[in-house]
Amino acid sequence: MALKLLEMGCIPGTQVRLNSRAPLGCPITLVLGNEDYTLSLRVSEAATILLKA
Repeated sequence: MALKLLEMGCIPGTQVRLNSRAPLGCPITLVLGNEDYTLSLRVSEAATILLKA
Protein backbone atom coordinates (compact mmCIF):
# COMPACT_ATOMS: atom_id res chain seq x y z
CA MET A 1 0.00 0.00 0.00
CA ALA A 2 2.84 2.41 0.80
CA LEU A 3 4.27 2.18 -2.73
CA LYS A 4 0.83 2.75 -4.24
CA LEU A 5 0.34 5.89 -2.12
CA LEU A 6 3.81 7.17 -3.05
CA GLU A 7 3.02 6.70 -6.74
CA MET A 8 -0.22 8.66 -6.28
CA GLY A 9 1.58 11.65 -4.77
CA CYS A 10 1.47 10.98 -1.02
CA ILE A 11 5.14 11.68 -0.44
CA PRO A 12 6.64 12.71 2.92
CA GLY A 13 6.22 16.41 3.60
CA THR A 14 3.15 16.83 1.36
CA GLN A 15 0.28 18.74 2.91
CA VAL A 16 -2.95 16.67 3.03
CA ARG A 17 -6.47 18.04 3.52
CA LEU A 18 -9.80 16.18 3.68
CA ASN A 19 -12.00 17.62 0.93
CA SER A 20 -15.17 15.50 0.94
CA ARG A 21 -16.70 12.24 2.05
CA ALA A 22 -19.24 10.09 0.21
CA PRO A 23 -22.72 9.81 1.78
CA LEU A 24 -21.99 6.34 3.15
CA GLY A 25 -18.48 7.34 4.27
CA CYS A 26 -16.41 5.67 1.59
CA PRO A 27 -14.58 6.86 -0.51
CA ILE A 28 -13.12 10.11 0.73
CA THR A 29 -11.44 12.83 -1.31
CA LEU A 30 -8.10 14.30 -0.23
CA VAL A 31 -6.38 17.38 -1.60
CA LEU A 32 -2.60 17.01 -1.78
CA GLY A 33 -0.22 19.95 -1.80
CA ASN A 34 -1.51 23.44 -2.46
CA GLU A 35 -4.74 22.25 -4.12
CA ASP A 36 -2.74 20.89 -7.05
CA TYR A 37 -4.00 17.33 -6.88
CA THR A 38 -7.21 15.62 -5.71
CA LEU A 39 -7.14 11.96 -4.71
CA SER A 40 -10.04 9.62 -3.92
CA LEU A 41 -9.30 6.74 -1.56
CA ARG A 42 -11.09 4.12 0.47
CA VAL A 43 -11.14 4.95 4.16
CA SER A 44 -9.03 1.85 4.87
CA GLU A 45 -6.38 3.08 2.41
CA ALA A 46 -6.40 6.61 3.81
CA ALA A 47 -5.95 5.22 7.33
CA THR A 48 -2.44 4.10 6.37
CA ILE A 49 -1.33 7.72 5.82
CA LEU A 50 0.60 8.99 8.83
CA LEU A 51 -0.13 12.62 9.65
CA LYS A 52 2.24 14.86 11.55
CA ALA A 53 1.08 17.89 13.53
